[in-house]
Amino acid sequence: MDLKIYATTTKLLKEALNSQTLIGISDPRAEGKERIIGFLIGLTDEYGIINEINEYGYFVGNVYICLKDITYVDVNNDRYLKRLLFIHKHCNELNINKQVSIWQKRKKLQPYFRKLITNKIMATIYFSEDDHMTGFISHCDNEDIMLDCISSEGEMDGSSCYPIDKIIGLRYNSLAEQKIKLLYDNRNLFADADL
Repeated sequence: MDLKIYATTTKLLKEALNSQTLIGISDPRAEGKERIIGFLIGLTDEYGIINEINEYGYFVGNVYICLKDITYVDVNNDRYLKRLLFIHKHCNELNINKQVSIWQKRKKLQPYFRKLITNKIMATIYFSEDDHMTGFISHCDNEDIMLDCISSEGEMDGSSCYPIDKIIGLRYNSLAEQKIKLLYDNRNLFADADL
């Protein structure tokens, strides 16, 4: 690592340690753009220790990273980190025991769709194991459902109509839906910060 970059990185890390700012650091062990996200809890001339948090804001353990292996540091300045910090501060509101998954096809799901509409419950609709959409069902009939889609960042993502015959199941109240709903309910907190 270039000495100037090393000095800048060390300065950023010292500031993050002192202010207990949420940071993202490149993970030299992973391919692609993976990063370790958490709070710096220790720093030497050679290593940083990060108390890592997962996508639901829970602490998952400490990671030691060699400073010379770091290629970039994000310090609470991107959309994902801002939202993850919010989730971290509210992760006690998430409940892993609330998840409901229903794997039935076609019209057998209609009573569940109606319940979700009536109670305004966010759900994930599955078309295959890897193909799904999350949002609020706004309409259901014998042929189709209308879903007001919500992005993983809690933002409105338009409405879409799906044929019931293509749906293989649904899930609601999982940690994923709870997290998205928490962001959705508080999306006004991020409007100015994202500009």
